[in-house]
Amino acid sequence: MLPDPESSDKDVLCSLSALLDDTETLDTFFEKVHDGQTNAVNRWHQYLSHLARSINLLHLIYDKDFILGGYLAPYLQEKDLSYIHEEIRRMTPFPESQDFLHISKMPKHNITIGAALPYIKEFLGIK
Repeated sequence: MLPDPESSDKDVLCSLSALLDDTETLDTFFEKVHDGQTNAVNRWHQYLSHLARSINLLHLIYDKDFILGGYLAPYLQEKDLSYIHEEIRRMTPFPESQDFLHISKMPKHNITIGAALPYIKEFLGIK
């Protein structure tokens, strides 16, 4: 079912508002996840499942590697990537022989670096 275009951003499946409740910050949410609190862990897995579906659809179209950055990158762990990979493997019609998903190594600056990359490639003569 698609979200109602007239509704609030709470219907966006991969937004922070879909992940956090009104009293949580990212730090407090991930403390709950790492402490194994069932409600937080279930929300996190649901969020990762929605993210996996989105990544799978984009990967089927573009067939490129993806780097996960932004607000969540500092909180992502290898086990989260494994969970996303398993979700993608479960749903994709075309099995992947290699992983195409990575966590940003510079989560605070990834947008700036990504925006500059075409100009850096041009300067270096890389196509």
